[in-house]
Amino acid sequence: MPSYTQVFVVPPVKMLFLPSRVEALVGSTLTLPLQVKGQATPTDEPLPFQDCSRLMLDVSSTGQSVFNVTSHDSHLMHLPIGACTTLKAIALSPGYTRLTVTYKYKEILLHATVTIAAYLPLRPVDPEVIAVVTLGSSKNFVFEGGPDPWILDQSKFAEKCKYRITGKFGERFNLAFWQGSPN
Repeated sequence: MPSYTQVFVVPPVKMLFLPSRVEALVGSTLTLPLQVKGQATPTDEPLPFQDCSRLMLDVSSTGQSVFNVTSHDSHLMHLPIGACTTLKAIALSPGYTRLTVTYKYKEILLHATVTIAAYLPLRPVDPEVIAVVTLGSSKNFVFEGGPDPWILDQSKFAEKCKYRITGKFGERFNLAFWQGSPN
C-alpha cells in the first residue's frame, strides 16, 4: 500500500505573535514566538507554517534603547508549538517597547505587533537588610524596582502582596513574598 503526504508551497496570508512572556528583567532575554499562516485556496482555512526561515522579515521597535532585538531564529527543534520562528529581545533598560514585524512581497503586506516591557529587579529600600520589631507592633516595608503596571491593562496590577513567616517567635525568621497564592 503506497503512503504519501501533501506539501503545499503557498504565500503567507496572516502573521501574529503567539502568547508568551512579555516582561523581562533588565539583562535577561525574551523569546517571542511568531506564527505565519498560509492558505492553499481562498476557501481553505489558513494553516500555520512549520518553517518560515526564508521569509524576509523586517523588525522595528519604538524604543531601541529599551530592548535589543536579534534576528529571528527558525531552528525547528526549539520552536514553540504553532510558531515558525522566534525573535529574541534582550532587555537593556527599564521601559516599554512596541515591536513590529513586517513581511512585504509584491502585493502581500503583513504586520504583527507586540508590546514588551523591561524592569529593574525588585529590591528592599527600607529596611535594606533587617527589621526588628516588638510583639504587637508593625513595620512598613518599602521596595523599588520590579514590573510597572502593564501599559495596556493596568487593572491587573497588584501593589499588595501576601507573605509567609518561616521560623519561630524569638528566633530569626524570613518573609517570603508573592502575588496570588503560592505554589
